[in-house]
Amino acid sequence: MRLFSTKWIPLLAAAAAFAATLPASAQIDALRKVLGSDSAGTKAGVKETPEQVAERLSGWQKEARQTLGSLDTPGAAAALPAGISADELESYKRDLELLALTITQIADKADLAKSDPKAKRQIDPAEWTGFDEPPPYSVLLLDELLNERDAAERKLAAAQSSRSNYQHLLDTATADGKAADQLVGQRISEVESAGEEARDAAKWRLAAASVRTRLVTCRIHALNLLLSKLEDTITRTRAEIVLLDKKASVARSHLRFNDEDIRSIEKITSQRKAKLDEEADKVAARIKAARISQSEARKSLDALEAEAAAGGTPVGMELARFRLEVADGRLDVLQNLAEGLENLSHLETVTLQIYKDRLALQNAIAPEERARHISALRDFHERLSAAVTALGNEFATNSADLTKLEARASSVLDDDPRLPLINEQRVLKGEKIAMYQRLIQSGESLDRMVTRWLDEAVPKEEDPGIQNVLGRAKAAFGKIWNFELFSFENTIELDSGEIQKGRVPVTAGMLIRASLFFLICYWIAARFADRIQKTLVGHKKMEDAQARTLRNWAMLAVSVLLGFATLHLLRIPLTVFAVLGGALAIGLGFGTQTLIKNFISGIIVLVERKVRVGDMIDVDGIIGRVVEVNARSSVLRGASDVETVIPNSVFLENRFTNWTLTDNKIRRAVRVGVAYGSSPRRVMEAVAEEAGRHGLVCKNPEPMVIFEDFGDSALMFCLYYWFDLHCGASALVVDSDLRIMIEKRLSEMEVNIPFPQRDLHLVSGPLEVRMAKDEE
Repeated sequence: MRLFSTKWIPLLAAAAAFAATLPASAQIDALRKVLGSDSAGTKAGVKETPEQVAERLSGWQKEARQTLGSLDTPGAAAALPAGISADELESYKRDLELLALTITQIADKADLAKSDPKAKRQIDPAEWTGFDEPPPYSVLLLDELLNERDAAERKLAAAQSSRSNYQHLLDTATADGKAADQLVGQRISEVESAGEEARDAAKWRLAAASVRTRLVTCRIHALNLLLSKLEDTITRTRAEIVLLDKKASVARSHLRFNDEDIRSIEKITSQRKAKLDEEADKVAARIKAARISQSEARKSLDALEAEAAAGGTPVGMELARFRLEVADGRLDVLQNLAEGLENLSHLETVTLQIYKDRLALQNAIAPEERARHISALRDFHERLSAAVTALGNEFATNSADLTKLEARASSVLDDDPRLPLINEQRVLKGEKIAMYQRLIQSGESLDRMVTRWLDEAVPKEEDPGIQNVLGRAKAAFGKIWNFELFSFENTIELDSGEIQKGRVPVTAGMLIRASLFFLICYWIAARFADRIQKTLVGHKKMEDAQARTLRNWAMLAVSVLLGFATLHLLRIPLTVFAVLGGALAIGLGFGTQTLIKNFISGIIVLVERKVRVGDMIDVDGIIGRVVEVNARSSVLRGASDVETVIPNSVFLENRFTNWTLTDNKIRRAVRVGVAYGSSPRRVMEAVAEEAGRHGLVCKNPEPMVIFEDFGDSALMFCLYYWFDLHCGASALVVDSDLRIMIEKRLSEMEVNIPFPQRDLHLVSGPLEVRMAKDEE
């Protein structure tokens, strides 16, 4: 145990001896002073200077490195006191490493907390007296100031967020410091109460606890330095924002925007595009070299595969495949870089165009012209926002790929031949990510500028809170309105004869607009159909039931036409449903077989006119008048005014009787019996005369009376007459009237209507008579 005793035993012994003479509450502070574990900023109640703090930290770092070096020597683990585990040793060494590293970081960042008074004066709004050049000021200057202000706002937000995070870390570190102080006190008590055999281990644990206290103290000191720097940054940034607002206000009050500014923008964009063209030429040269490298890698792999196919055992097949993969990726990244440079060049062109649109908006007088230019800027803003969002997604995807490459590189040995290729992949992926960053930054900067122009062009008088709510609601509604539900492929033929194919999206807004078009047009058609129905019925041109049926079928035709019109409004061709035809035929064929059968039957019934509204029919023993013929079913109203729904397919599949198919007249029969002995001819003439006297009995054909039969009790006659179903009366009532009239006429003629009679004949014979005695 010489390693431990030579380093810590004298120091700890002196500390323990000194602490033993003090009260219990002062022992911990006394030992911390001896060990040097008290706060880096205070000593004996006196605030230390930065130089004294740096000297103290340097001493701690030197001791930590010396102790760590001693613990890393051979045999150090064996020299540990008895009872010290390997986990405790590793924790002790880790704390020493972190202590040395944290002190190094503190030394590197010590100058961050220092502020430059000269820099403060440069951003002090009170020190600024105006621009060097006289007014008016170019709109480019105003845009530059506002762009700087936007950047300062983002910087301020980031600094405030970092301050909140570091403050949370400081609170955690402070709690850890209290826990470390408590652990030191516990270790001192263990040293005092330990026996001779366990004292060395207790002193070793006390030394480890003191190192933990120093580590937490350094962390707190580092966090205080960072928070001090952040506070200074927040103060400076706020002052910078105030200064930029002041400059922008002066520039806006003497603003100039004319053709001269457009020429300046043209010059600036031309210079930027020239630099981008230089970059593009360099990338093009790299693409040419990458194609050659790709071709060589492919030839090398083909040669190895041919050797393997010939039965040989080629060496480096997997490495050759990986080289080809890297070559393909290299070419893909370079092509993406070339495309990104083209997009940046296009952004420069677009920047010039939107400045021209802004100038036209400024000079526009007519409200229609202003609205047109504002709409153009809004369309550009929406398209640019969508592009920036897509670039952000690509950036996140490639960043994840780079993380995978970093993990892969860390797991490969230095002598692995794949390591240079993996490193090249990392470099290429980094270039691709950097290009996405350039595109995102350029797009966001331009989008913010256009948004600011729109805000200036369209004054908002609402309350800012209400305005924000309305803006968020509008943005949410816009996302829902433009949400793509599905898309389809459309093909058009250009004037040159070329066939152009493309995907046409169908958004929720298009669907809502088409639905409103369908519903409004259907409502108008329904109101118009109701008016026509009432007119036809009111002028006695058609029965109400017939007019209602005609209206139903007319609205069905209108629905079909509106369906085609809605598809045309959505620009969805009917050929889209050709692909779905087979699936629809199978699915709908089974699921809606009965519905489709009845619908088609309804169309056939309507075309053939074998069943019409007002017809008297007999279906499966149900007798009634047809009151409706709809698309799926028809409605019959029976004698008791009970309506029965009959599927239209019944009229095609089953046999039924239509009493009024060719004529509205039906024949009715009224039977009557008279007593035997009455003159049949007189009875027939009387019954016929009574039938002719009834006003609802048709005169053509005339009623006729038939002597039907010799009944058991009477002579049976039957009156046959014809009744017009469209007269509005009930045939049963007519039957009743005729029976009353016939009974009265027969009574006047003294012709009796007999009731049933039976003659009984008894056959008499000898009867046996017996006397029975009552039993008691």
